[in-house]
Amino acid sequence: MKNEDDSKRNLSEELTELRQRVAELEAIETEREEKEQLDLESRRKRDKNNALVLSGLPIFLGFIIFILNRPYFMQFFNPATRTCGLPIIGVAILLAVAAYPSLRKSFSIIESGRQSLGLLFAVLVLAFMILPAILMLLLGPAAMLLLTSPLGEMMK
Repeated sequence: MKNEDDSKRNLSEELTELRQRVAELEAIETEREEKEQLDLESRRKRDKNNALVLSGLPIFLGFIIFILNRPYFMQFFNPATRTCGLPIIGVAILLAVAAYPSLRKSFSIIESGRQSLGLLFAVLVLAFMILPAILMLLLGPAAMLLLTSPLGEMMK
């Protein structure tokens, strides 16, 4: 009888220890899941900021050119070249705005584990959206100056 009571007591103690161990393991697992969630949120914020910076680059450079060399940039608004200048600005802004969700998508593809596909998509967005927008804003006024110059008149 005494032996039976001891074994019950031992089983009860072991069961209590097992419950405590399970509770500890559950707490560790919950903490790990919370940390992973915070890491995921911080990566998403980082990706959002990266996409915003890259897609905002053409607009930022346009403002810098406007501030540093206003007569050059004002060629976009020159009455003789306005029909060409305003669409160039519009297309550059449209490309920059369209690049933002495209870059966000490429970053989410990278996060999903398909890194080469995501990087390829990001490079294509940079090559076919961001770079042309930058070039339009940098070289557009020079092209319009050429159009209004005597050389441009001879080409017509």
